[in-house]
Amino acid sequence: MMQECPKCGFLQPQDRFCANCGLDIEHYRPKPAAWYRSLVFNSTFQIALIVVTIGAMVGYISWQQSLLIRSTQPQFIGKSADDQGPDDKATPSEQASTSAKPQGADTPGSASLTGTATSDGTAAEPKAGEAVTAAAGDKNPPSAPAPTKLVVRFAELPRELLNQFLSEAQILHDGNQVQVATYKFAEPLEQLLKKSPRAHFLPGSGSGTLSGTVRLQFAKPLAEGSSELQGLNFGVAPTNQSPTGMELETEGGFFLAGKGGDQTINIPLEGTYPLSHGSILIIAGMVPHRQPTEKENQAFSGTPLEIMSSPDFLANETEFVLLVKAQ
Repeated sequence: MMQECPKCGFLQPQDRFCANCGLDIEHYRPKPAAWYRSLVFNSTFQIALIVVTIGAMVGYISWQQSLLIRSTQPQFIGKSADDQGPDDKATPSEQASTSAKPQGADTPGSASLTGTATSDGTAAEPKAGEAVTAAAGDKNPPSAPAPTKLVVRFAELPRELLNQFLSEAQILHDGNQVQVATYKFAEPLEQLLKKSPRAHFLPGSGSGTLSGTVRLQFAKPLAEGSSELQGLNFGVAPTNQSPTGMELETEGGFFLAGKGGDQTINIPLEGTYPLSHGSILIIAGMVPHRQPTEKENQAFSGTPLEIMSSPDFLANETEFVLLVKAQ
């Protein structure tokens, strides 16, 4: 009968001693395996390790999902009176300062929804007996004065700058030819054109009080034996004035008779558009990009329509823009 040595694995006939390594086979007791080896090869431990790993992965994924949901939820600014804690309550001095403000008073940078306006669109004076003294130490700048006049300007704007304005503006009309929008820009109009070195004002402008109509006419009879005016005729009047803005009623249009292969162009500019304080009404697209005749060049020289002979305008790289602002 053959036997194998438990130490060196030598195969020999059954004997007490190993012929190869001299081990006493009958009294040999193998050393117990290390505890970690027993643990690793234990089936119960392996199953438990798999369960713990799966649980950790599920927990991590759930935690990441909760963070993503929180980051995409809208954040509400401000607290209601019931949600305010002790630190949010106004102190007696702050309450006294608040109560001293007249009803409808605006904070800087915000529009009043409760104030009244006179017939000319300016803010009404406080009634007698109303407290108008600001709290001592108030360093906030005063709110912007209400506009008193309407200004109309014309400009040649690069198309990329105009597209930037329109992308940030509120579109009021988007037709095949004419686009109308309001752009929030509280600075003077001169600052607006500094956004591009190619942008500049065109000759011709107008202004008037908020109680009348501003009318501008850059049109002349161009056809032989005809008194029909050709060119640009524009008027704008403020209506429905409030402490936060007004509505503008526009009239007129652009007319140019066709000559040769050119079609007659007749673009009306009638409309009613809202204009909030600090915004600009932009009207673009009413002047066509076509080569003017010599007679048109002479007639429109020194007017905003001289843009028709601008190389950039003829190359469709710039646009004729009409700007209206209350200031």
